[in-house]
Amino acid sequence: MTTKAKLLERINHIENDIYLEAILNYLEDSEKEPIILSVSDTESINTSTDQIASGDFLSQKELENKINGWIEK
Repeated sequence: MTTKAKLLERINHIENDIYLEAILNYLEDSEKEPIILSVSDTESINTSTDQIASGDFLSQKELENKINGWIEK
């Protein structure tokens, strides 16, 4: 049995619409152009990930208060 036939057989037995939508989304996304990250982009992502892991971020309320403070100035 080919991989394609196995996949079709498995898909034909799935009744859960959420799973089917996830498979469809995956297939549609796999046809898109990949996003190419620069070294700077990767460094920014790594920095942000480290900040989140260490708890160095603002809550939504803290951010709103900070923005309101800037607006009032």
